[in-house]
Amino acid sequence: MGIFELKTPEATYKYDECGTGHFVIDCSCSGINGKYKGVIYKKASSFFEETAEEYQPSTKKKNKHTFYINEFFFSSQLSLEHGEKGNKSPLVLKCKNCDREFSFTYESYLNLKNRIMQENINL
Repeated sequence: MGIFELKTPEATYKYDECGTGHFVIDCSCSGINGKYKGVIYKKASSFFEETAEEYQPSTKKKNKHTFYINEFFFSSQLSLEHGEKGNKSPLVLKCKNCDREFSFTYESYLNLKNRIMQENINL
């Protein structure tokens, strides 16, 4: 168990297996003095948006990351709302610091998660 990451020009994506498992985005803008303001949700259900905003991880500070959420919740909601079962339009997370957008369907998230894991296996 550990933290797996994939660095791209847009962001560092992390899959944290510790505890219940988390999906993390650290935008390459680096926030303001290393602190992020979070994201604006586009094409998200009110349930997803409210749950994501209220989510308080027990060991991490959300403002240290652009986006930080329980991985099971994120992937299951993507499956229901932005995958084969829901509408195929992507969930868009917009960084409040720089306005960069991160788009996800269930399938694109699974591909990203596989890339994160593969990158770390090849180290």
